[in-house]
Amino acid sequence: MEKTAYSTASHLIHFRMQLIRHKVEIVVRMQIAMLVFKNKQYFDAAAESVLKLHNITSEYKDIFDAAELFYNSTYPPPGK
Repeated sequence: MEKTAYSTASHLIHFRMQLIRHKVEIVVRMQIAMLVFKNKQYFDAAAESVLKLHNITSEYKDIFDAAELFYNSTYPPPGK
């Protein structure tokens, strides 16, 4: 598995999602787009928090990257 460079916004959104992980709807083999769709309000709130507290704007790519980080931290890929 190759390493991916994620933006600062992605990491900050991921951190906020980890804080509320018990509220997030996630299952094994869920596609990243479905994870974002089902938990849109949480990702939007996390992105808004990043903007308010760090003055860092988030694009959709940052949210999808944060969702990927969140998924991989919840269900690590095989061999990790």
